[in-house]
Amino acid sequence: MMNNEPIELQVTFDDDNQVFSEGLWQLLKDIFNQQQGKVLNRNYALPMDSALQFSDIYVSSFNAGEELICRPQMKLRKAKSLLIAVCNGLNEPKIKILPHCLRGCVFVRRTESIESIRDKIEHAWAFLNNKNYVAETEEKMCLSCFPVRLTDVEERVVTYFYRGFSLAQIANIRGMHVKTVSAHKRAVMNKLNLSSSAELIHIMHNWAPNIAQKDLHIMDFRKKKLPIRKKEVQPNSRLHTARDIENVVEKSAPIKIAKQNKKETVFNILKEMCHPHSSTKGNKNEVLPLSVTEWPKTRDIADECDDSVYVARYWLTLLEKEGRVRRVWARGVRWGV
Repeated sequence: MMNNEPIELQVTFDDDNQVFSEGLWQLLKDIFNQQQGKVLNRNYALPMDSALQFSDIYVSSFNAGEELICRPQMKLRKAKSLLIAVCNGLNEPKIKILPHCLRGCVFVRRTESIESIRDKIEHAWAFLNNKNYVAETEEKMCLSCFPVRLTDVEERVVTYFYRGFSLAQIANIRGMHVKTVSAHKRAVMNKLNLSSSAELIHIMHNWAPNIAQKDLHIMDFRKKKLPIRKKEVQPNSRLHTARDIENVVEKSAPIKIAKQNKKETVFNILKEMCHPHSSTKGNKNEVLPLSVTEWPKTRDIADECDDSVYVARYWLTLLEKEGRVRRVWARGVRWGV
């Protein structure tokens, strides 16, 4: 005897707009109950992880750019389940470069017509239930996926921007031209398919660690930690070597040296950089002056002072007028004592 019991589908809504959710719920019942003879059961109390594992249809709101970033919880989705993403951004989603866990997702807008939403849902459901369709495993899905990541410079620029600094202030702090800072900000917005600064701040607030360059990145945009690049001078025999190190300090902006001591501090830093000490056999320190081509550049001195290039150049110019430092051109402007 054949079993004529209707198929029951679990549906979960993760959307704060209850009016739209109720309208979409009625549309789903019309599509599956009346046309396909399936029974829909709406879940209200399940947590997100459990809902993703057991739901046949999952409806979630997506803000601008969220469809392009890594969302680890999405790999918990039930195999051949239908994900309906309600888009809130102004730009159209970039469907061709979606993460693997969002493949087959249906993107709809709140202002879209009912017939358009109906056609998308019916087409996606038919595709998922095709006999030739095979869902990817979690391991294969993640290993072959390359979500959007930001470079180190882009991370720094958007970090300062999220903290409330203007583009001109960021350019002054990082020693860049304001147009360069603007170009990095625009590159981040293009990567994440954003149309406004408000959308950038919103995605930074919610998903900053997910778009960092590395999975275990030391920087969290939402904390009071900003990266400051310094030069650490380490003598090697009679040769001057320098290597970049990343110092992450808990402060809202680079340290500013007190005005009354700033000029002398810049002079002392330059003197130390031009005459690094090396230990001799007699355990005495010997001064090893550098050649002109090894003198530090303005940016190197600014990094040591934890200040901008413009401020460092100002004090170096005053010291040059006093005859205490020299400026030469050797593959760039260099300073010496």
